[in-house]
Amino acid sequence: MVEEVCDPFLKKGLMMCVDGYDIESINMILKKEADPSDIYQNIVIEGCEMVAKQFAANPTVMLEKFKSRLSTKDQSKLDRMAGKLVEEYEEMCERGEVVF
Repeated sequence: MVEEVCDPFLKKGLMMCVDGYDIESINMILKKEADPSDIYQNIVIEGCEMVAKQFAANPTVMLEKFKSRLSTKDQSKLDRMAGKLVEEYEEMCERGEVVF
């Protein structure tokens, strides 16, 4: 599913999670590349930390948390980018294809 992500910054963070990077490394690497004033990039960093910590087994929870910090325009952008992936993930969970 990560291969379908268009945004290179988000893709890199997710790949680090999949590859088993520790939280500190993910945070350090992404923060070096992020613009501190870019809200989206900082939310991506937080989300990747959440994935790495496995705080949210359900990506819908993460998506809603991210959206709560964004403008309406950016919420729509995030929905377009992540909404389909979240739906596919939830369907895979329902079919028992995802094991925690």
